[in-house]
Amino acid sequence: MKAVIIRADDSRELVEFTRETEYETISGAVDGYIERIPLPSRGADMWVNEEGKLKHLPLNHGATRLWEENYGCTDYTAGDAIVTGAADGEGYMTGLSDTQIEQLMPAAPAVELPEDEYIHPDLEPLWNDVLQAVQRVLQESAKLEPEEFIVPEWFASMCEVILSKKEEG
Repeated sequence: MKAVIIRADDSRELVEFTRETEYETISGAVDGYIERIPLPSRGADMWVNEEGKLKHLPLNHGATRLWEENYGCTDYTAGDAIVTGAADGEGYMTGLSDTQIEQLMPAAPAVELPEDEYIHPDLEPLWNDVLQAVQRVLQESAKLEPEEFIVPEWFASMCEVILSKKEEG
């Protein structure tokens, strides 16, 4: 059976487990006692660390989006989470389908621009908006304590590329 770990740093990992190893796999992924959150919109279950908020584990944006998809903006998820298939008719955990895995494992964003890239004149205003937004995010994040603002590695890389292109251009 297959499951997807959604880490608090926004990375994802596909893991396999059996009925015999399911508890070890789930509790190991969330690093502690487990709590099940049904995800009816996905036909899946999300498992989180039952004490994640008490232990002040970092906010998990990806898992929180799954929560909000099902229950609205009523709570958040702290720490790593793992998503499995929904329980079967007998209450046993199931694995994710290939389609569910594809939906949970988005392609990594491209952050490197080709050497010969250019900005089409029609896109120039949008590019300037992107530059301003990146600068604003970086300015606001500098005001926060480090544990309050976690920048995913792909976003930091993208910011570096964007700002270096601005300096060049």
